[in-house]
Parts: sequence; C-alpha cells; structure tokens
Amino acid sequence: MGQIKIAVVDDERAIRNGCKIALSEFGFEIGLFENGQDGLRALLGDNYDIALLDLKLPDLDGMEILRTVRRQKPGVQF
Repeated sequence: MGQIKIAVVDDERAIRNGCKIALSEFGFEIGLFENGQDGLRALLGDNYDIALLDLKLPDLDGMEILRTVRRQKPGVQF
C-alpha cells in the first residue's frame, strides 16, 4: 500500500496549514484546497484516501461535496 493521501478542504488558511503540519508528521501526503470547487475537483480526479471537509464554505458546503463524490464515485467509502 502506498502513502495515504488526505484532502483538506477549508477556506481558512490557518486550519489548512495546521492540518498539514499535524498530519505530515505521520507521513501522510496532504492536499490543501481553499474552496469547495477546487476540493471537489481534486476528490473526483485523484485518489484520496481521506477527506477533511469544512461544512461551511463560501461556494459549496462540505455535505454537498460529500454527496457529489458519493454519487459520481460510488466505490469510494466514507
């Protein structure tokens, strides 16, 4: 199994950077996304193992991202 990839989707830079610092210490590969559209594109186009989603984003909320990914990539487990 390869390195675990985690997507962090949050509009607050401090949250994104804090997650990256904390999770990188465990050897995880971290993708940071500052809005819902970028996060959704990344989750649909790449193979992330885990997604940390802010529920309140300016463009898409985290639940809408989750619903869309589940609909378009039915094999992904959440």
